[in-house]
Amino acid sequence: MLESWKVSISFTFALSAQAVTCLVVIIVNDRLPDRKEYPPLPDIILDNLPYASWGSTAAEMCLLILTILILSLTVVHKNRAIMARRVFALMGTMYLLRCVCIIVTSVPVPDPNKECDVFPAANIWHKLFRAFQMFSRMGVAVMGNRTCGDYIFSGHTAMLTILNLFLNEYTPKSWKIFHFFCWTLNIMGMFFILLHRGHYSIDVVVAFYISFQMFGNYHALAESRLASWRERRWSCICFPLLTFFESESDGPVANELCWPNWKSKLSSALSV
Repeated sequence: MLESWKVSISFTFALSAQAVTCLVVIIVNDRLPDRKEYPPLPDIILDNLPYASWGSTAAEMCLLILTILILSLTVVHKNRAIMARRVFALMGTMYLLRCVCIIVTSVPVPDPNKECDVFPAANIWHKLFRAFQMFSRMGVAVMGNRTCGDYIFSGHTAMLTILNLFLNEYTPKSWKIFHFFCWTLNIMGMFFILLHRGHYSIDVVVAFYISFQMFGNYHALAESRLASWRERRWSCICFPLLTFFESESDGPVANELCWPNWKSKLSSALSV
């Protein structure tokens, strides 16, 4: 029962962090630098890549495939509750970190042809409404989101990387072809983002590195059972809910797959 509560809390945390991110993106979008006065910054990779209008859609297709795979794996993984709460915990932490990165510095739009809906004089209610629209569309471009200014940290790259790492970590080591496929989607998704000029190269590099380190540090702390005060202090700073989520963790999670016994779970839930 406690595991179900942990999953629910982590899901709420991730959802709340995404909502905050949507509002921050709208705020950043409305204080975008004047595009006539501030052209795109020099970027050694973007300057040598052809522009592809379909790049954003292709990147989000890679993200969609990884999302379907992670949902499928969560259903059939024996330790699905542990896996789910860790996915949500890392997603929420990543969203909040991205909020800080995108709001502290505004940089010019890397794509000179991109249309941005900017409303600098909009009041807070208008911003909240647009943030709700963005939240309901899950922040993806294929569903009509057109925002600019959320640079320095690529959210798509972070999601691609986190999902890929979870798929690699929570499947048997012998699934080498599957792991290669997930890494291919991760790398190709990042490449498509650059083709579309959705982010500067530094945005993609920073997002990949931070997501990789965040994933590794979280699991290292969770599997060490926070033996020392230094580890507990570090976990409270970087992952505020880790101590609660991983209070009963006992080393690495076994990668065993099994179909869930929904009938038994439903009966136990109804009998409570």
